[in-house]
Amino acid sequence: MNPKSQERVFPRAYAGELLRIARGDHDSASFLRSGLASEGVRAENVAYLFQQAIEKALKAALCALGRPVPRT
Repeated sequence: MNPKSQERVFPRAYAGELLRIARGDHDSASFLRSGLASEGVRAENVAYLFQQAIEKALKAALCALGRPVPRT
């Protein structure tokens, strides 16, 4: 499959929504991180949510610039 066909240009206004989602993922990761010493909180889950927050923030930046966003 052509890599260009795996990209999408979103309306610039969607950047705000992506950033809102990124903040939510970051807040969730921060909350979980505070419970890492507790039984049942996995470091992998915390890392995953931080990774998702970063990914959404980068997509928001690309979207705000009118650049294609890769589908991952």
